[in-house]
Amino acid sequence: MRVLVVGAGIGGLTLALALRRRGIGVDVFERAPDAERVAVGGGLHLWPNGMRGLREAGVDDRVPGRDDAAAVLRRAEFWNARSRVLGSFDVAELERRLGQPTVGVVRAELQAMLAAELGDGGVAFGKEVAGVAEDGDGVTIRFADGDSARGDVLVGADGVHSTVRRHLHGDDPPRDAGYAAWQALAEPLGDDTPPGSLRVTFGPGLRVLWYHVGDGRLHWEAIVAGEGRSADFAALQERVSDWPSPTAAVLRATTGSPSSMDSYFRPPLRHWGRGRVTLLGDAAHAMTNAVAQGANMAIEDAAVLAHALSERPAVAALADYERRRRARTAQMTRLANGLAALARWEHPAAVRVRDALLARVFFGPIGSRMQARDLDYRFDG
Repeated sequence: MRVLVVGAGIGGLTLALALRRRGIGVDVFERAPDAERVAVGGGLHLWPNGMRGLREAGVDDRVPGRDDAAAVLRRAEFWNARSRVLGSFDVAELERRLGQPTVGVVRAELQAMLAAELGDGGVAFGKEVAGVAEDGDGVTIRFADGDSARGDVLVGADGVHSTVRRHLHGDDPPRDAGYAAWQALAEPLGDDTPPGSLRVTFGPGLRVLWYHVGDGRLHWEAIVAGEGRSADFAALQERVSDWPSPTAAVLRATTGSPSSMDSYFRPPLRHWGRGRVTLLGDAAHAMTNAVAQGANMAIEDAAVLAHALSERPAVAALADYERRRRARTAQMTRLANGLAALARWEHPAAVRVRDALLARVFFGPIGSRMQARDLDYRFDG
């Protein structure tokens, strides 16, 4: 079997490594001209489900920051802008229960590790898909530069603006999530930003979070909704100037220039692929970042698909993969989009209702049980 993967993001690279580990041939194609143009976004958390997926690809022990005590998450706290603690999660207990840590990483460094494991020449860059043709024996990709590639299976792992998805489902653009995400790296602030900690603070139409990503660095994000999404960094700093410590101080400790980008999502699909062609990651189920599971879902996809392709003929394997993944990713997408909608609320009365809901459901005992259930995902069923 030969698998063609379009997209060299985290999901596509993880799939390639998991397939190679099972002795399945794979070619990865990426429309960006080089690896530096592929990584979009700053930091992310690899939760136990994502770490388990990377174990299926044989690289969980190579995750940047895994051996850095600061980057391994032990406790997550959720506050509001009036200094009320809405709830917390004992992430160290999750690690003990599920057998894998939660690690804060820089996205570009994680992708660089995956690419390095794949080896030189593992990704063909500058390959923009111009057409896809399937027949009874395989599938052929035609590229804009005139080249072509043929294999038994085609996997579109090419992100929220996926060309392979367009081939399957037509030109249906992603939906605006209604906010922009500011992000940057910053210097840790000693006892104010203890190692192994995540802090998320909710305000009117704005939430700010920070966590460690190893090598003496913090990553922060500010999710800005409404009219404020187009403001500059100075305006963002002013909005959090009276928020509970250390939010404003973390932003002041920024190293380099913060970046801002609008966020998008897609409603769940009833069917991902067709015949010998399927989707993976954001191409199939782009979600908001409200539950920090976008990359982890792509890694899960990769592990399940590699497992299916190692056990079944191509078309049957893709059908089994989609059957196992659709409901889970749809549920996670709906949860992420619902939380993102709550975070956009700005009216004072609505904010009070939101904070009460977050405290009683999402960040209380109910939410803790939900999180443990959702992160206890297996790939051998």
